[in-house]
Amino acid sequence: MRTRIRTRLRFGAALIPILICVFAASALGMGDMGGTPAKFPKPRKNFHAKIVDIKGEVSEAELVSCGGSTKITGYRGSTKIEVPFARIHTVRIKDLDNRYKTAELTMWDETNYEIRVKSFGVCQGLTSLGEVTVKIKDIREVVFEKGEYSEFGTAAEPTPEP
Repeated sequence: MRTRIRTRLRFGAALIPILICVFAASALGMGDMGGTPAKFPKPRKNFHAKIVDIKGEVSEAELVSCGGSTKITGYRGSTKIEVPFARIHTVRIKDLDNRYKTAELTMWDETNYEIRVKSFGVCQGLTSLGEVTVKIKDIREVVFEKGEYSEFGTAAEPTPEP
């Protein structure tokens, strides 16, 4: 009986360091440790925007993207919709619930739409200080600059009359 107990204790004592090593190795690649993302997404088109967070801090950024894309993805009813940044002038984020926020979109032609967006997504850009990442739940407003990426031409050109 004592031999069995000693054998089990030896086996258990040998197993513990192995389990610790396996856990430590798997934990190395887990999640964000508070630093910057490993890879900053560089969109094909360089969108410039002013991002205002819920505390009123303003970040003027270029290479703006949301979830690595230059579209805002959301829902109108049960329909999924993707709106390209080139069509959007401003986005105002309002509370809805913990999972979703209401995004008020004002287009360059001054039409307005509301879509529901997932609050856990992120928008990123590059500022004069460095890379910036803001969770959608922490954004109050995004104001895009008109530029070569919009359907109305470059920022230096006047907006055509309809």
